[in-house]
Amino acid sequence: MGSRDHYYLHGDQHAEHPTKFFCRSCDEFVDSDHFFAKHDQRETLKRALDAINRWATREPEQQARRPLGAPNMLEAPARAQAAAHEASRSPFYRWLERQKGRSSPTGDIAREILGDEGFPVTANTYEAAEDYLHSQFASSAAVKALKGAWRSFQGAQRRTKSPEVAEGSVRWLDENRGALESSNQFAEQGLPLERHRNF
Repeated sequence: MGSRDHYYLHGDQHAEHPTKFFCRSCDEFVDSDHFFAKHDQRETLKRALDAINRWATREPEQQARRPLGAPNMLEAPARAQAAAHEASRSPFYRWLERQKGRSSPTGDIAREILGDEGFPVTANTYEAAEDYLHSQFASSAAVKALKGAWRSFQGAQRRTKSPEVAEGSVRWLDENRGALESSNQFAEQGLPLERHRNF
């Protein structure tokens, strides 16, 4: 039922047969219930969104083979799944994404974890991440790298909290500026600071 001039992405609705949708995995037009009955839901949605995103980067003459805004039954749930995945990523997982380019054990474990679609992106404790590695029979070197990465992550977390301490100091200075200025005047007169009762 396809056309040589019309390119269909995974999940695209047929231009002339609205009850049929193209399954790239099976290379045929199928009923709407086929995608989740025959394929893993998460994988088929990911495949659809990847195809849509890649298509947007094609040359204009290639894009012309697929009508602008072509109906795709998988696009909305695929985008919802991607948004939910994005929102569920733990601070540790987000931190790992920034470490994947490093040439170190931390960079190695970051690439391993990010390349593993089964890793729990919501893991927000070391124990949860370690339990997953053990469930996958990870090597002792991988567990050691994870432990080092977790320590580095905790150090980074502490450093990012330091601006809050600085902001607290600024607030304290603002609130006590009058007393400080008064104490400075007291000191300029040569009087001992302990006699300045308002500070």
